[in-house]
Amino acid sequence: MLTGRFDAAILFDPGPVRGLATQVIFREPLSLAVYVSHPLAAQKTVSAGQLKGEAFIAAPAEVAPRLRQSIAGYCRSGGFEPTFRLEVELQQTIVSLVAENLGIALVPRSMAKLGIANLAFRDLEDAPIIEHVVAWRPGNLNPALAPFLAEAHSDVAAGLD
Repeated sequence: MLTGRFDAAILFDPGPVRGLATQVIFREPLSLAVYVSHPLAAQKTVSAGQLKGEAFIAAPAEVAPRLRQSIAGYCRSGGFEPTFRLEVELQQTIVSLVAENLGIALVPRSMAKLGIANLAFRDLEDAPIIEHVVAWRPGNLNPALAPFLAEAHSDVAAGLD
């Protein structure tokens, strides 16, 4: 993005980045992704403390810093530091690895829509909210960027987040 190769990107809120502007376009809670036979799959809602001792799969902090902070903070609210067994960039890959019974993950609730076999999603008690943003370089002169950002803003203003 910063090199000018892309005009805009949709991503998890990266926090402040010099030379990058962001606008929130969607907010959603994190949910627990577990293998279908995992004991936590039998729960309707899972608390942070129930995740203690589990091996997590997550995006690296340098790829999705605020997402990773949300996961670690949620675990800390349950009285423990998470153990990350695997780190991969894409959320689809994370839930696929959970479906292979390689660990658990806290992922955006929308990931449940993928319909992956052997995977259960459970609500989290006091679930952290993750923000998706559109990001761009403020000096970008692409004439399509302004209408794109206006449309993204109007969807959020209309309550579609």
